[in-house]
Amino acid sequence: MLGTVRSGAVGPDGASAGPGALLPMTLSKRLPAGATTVTATTRSSGGDVARLDALWVQPSVSALVQSGDGDAAALVRNGLARRTTQQVTLPGSGAVHATLQDDRGRTRQRVVLHAGRGGAVTVPVLPGGFTIARR
Repeated sequence: MLGTVRSGAVGPDGASAGPGALLPMTLSKRLPAGATTVTATTRSSGGDVARLDALWVQPSVSALVQSGDGDAAALVRNGLARRTTQQVTLPGSGAVHATLQDDRGRTRQRVVLHAGRGGAVTVPVLPGGFTIARR
């Protein structure tokens, strides 16, 4: 079991910030690597109705790399509650300038990274935050 969410812990129906908005709840455990299925179960008691509106599964760390016309950039997002790194390949030459944002999108650090052979660079990412690395 990955975790539980008590019915009502996310607020009453219609209490979201906008019509149709879903309020994500993080479960206590991560899905094991290589898992290909997830089963969700609802339970209720005392006349309550338990409904599951959606199930959102996302990678712990994800990266998007784009390049063209001699430039390259990577956006690396960290879904973990701890600082981590992700290796990406940025085509081109020269130093890689990275901006680390926290879980609220605030810039916390700017660093210069050095790419290895073939453009591989290790990008640091703050807990719940993201980093933009550019060359």
